[in-house]
Amino acid sequence: MFSRKILFYVFILVIFSIILFSSCNVLFGNNTGPFEISVYDESFLLSWDHNYNKLINDGLSDYYRVYYREHGRLTWTFLSESSISDTPQLLISNSILDFGIYDFAVSYVDEKGFETEMHSSLDSTAKPAVGWYVNWTP
Repeated sequence: MFSRKILFYVFILVIFSIILFSSCNVLFGNNTGPFEISVYDESFLLSWDHNYNKLINDGLSDYYRVYYREHGRLTWTFLSESSISDTPQLLISNSILDFGIYDFAVSYVDEKGFETEMHSSLDSTAKPAVGWYVNWTP
């Protein structure tokens, strides 16, 4: 009886290990790279998280700067500035950017003009944690 219990627990442990360490996308999804967000419209709304009260109270930020780059490239290009608000967002349309596959990043600029490091959509702190990029087609 004692040996059957041990065998049963070993069996359960082996099954659990196989599931945990396999590439079973049905149970765990494919989290090996950034998540693609497909957009099939003439425009989309880009928004980001921040701590609005801390930025205002600490005087850390005067406005946001939004950047983009083609997915897979290294060089960022300035896209637009956005005022500090409790719901920061930027409407992306064909009047400011062509259709394509893009990464986005945001930085904060204080009243003295100091710009923080950019926070990219591919950062590990982005949601989802694997990062994301936009595939924008008409």
